[in-house]
Amino acid sequence: MPEYRAYLIKDAQFAAAPTIIEADADDVAIEQAKRLIDGHDVQLWQGTRFVVGLRSKAEKEAPKHSLQNPKK
Repeated sequence: MPEYRAYLIKDAQFAAAPTIIEADADDVAIEQAKRLIDGHDVQLWQGTRFVVGLRSKAEKEAPKHSLQNPKK
């Protein structure tokens, strides 16, 4: 079974040793890597091949600002 490495990313650097994921296909490994997102981005690799970068929910959500004038 293919082996993938999921790295937690903090401040554009690897934050810890990788988590090893064994999966038959990229999509299965990606679903498992999504479970590791907890305030950090995650990069998924298979050997030297970069598979995907996953953004943490905290970084996906931008503050909502109204650009409209409030009604009087």
